[in-house]
Amino acid sequence: MFKSHDEAREWFKKRYGQAFQMVESENVDGRKCFIYYLVLDKDTFWKGQKELADGGTTSNALKYLGSFQAIHIFEDGSIFITQ
Repeated sequence: MFKSHDEAREWFKKRYGQAFQMVESENVDGRKCFIYYLVLDKDTFWKGQKELADGGTTSNALKYLGSFQAIHIFEDGSIFITQ
């Protein structure tokens, strides 16, 4: 669908704006992978992030995990989306 990481990132940024946040990058099987979160429930997400930073756990893990989707975008533009 996409020809590069940049093309995919721009599509998601244009569609979702600030709800699309880069988290980190890593090598997967020798390929550069950029990991983003698509925040679906801003309040729950940021509350969970704060709880994790403060104490390493969150009061409602299932609700927190449902507040975002992880989107992995590889340099070649291929994507992998997890819930």
